[in-house]
Amino acid sequence: MDHLLSQAAADLTVRSEVEATLSSILQDIETAHQLEQRLVQTNKLQEMQKKYAALKARYDEREAAWALEAREKERLGVQLMEEIVRLSAREVLEERERKELIERLENTTRDALKGADRE
Repeated sequence: MDHLLSQAAADLTVRSEVEATLSSILQDIETAHQLEQRLVQTNKLQEMQKKYAALKARYDEREAAWALEAREKERLGVQLMEEIVRLSAREVLEERERKELIERLENTTRDALKGADRE
């Protein structure tokens, strides 16, 4: 009977050790799984940060191009306004010259008609 008790105690000890080992392995597996999930999340986060940096760089380049286009449009607008002012001034001068020419022609015609009436 002592032998059976001794055998049962030994079996119980072995079972306890196996159970403790299995619990430890299960805990290690759960820890490994959590670490793997964190690693996957960290990798995704790093990938997203790289994508964000690339998109930000492209956006900054595009924004710089928009600013350059805006400055060019403003320069062309100023140039166009200067040309309009120049053409308007020339038109005013030409109109004034036409009026003066018409006035001279009218005066010349009037003088010529007065001269012809006297004769």
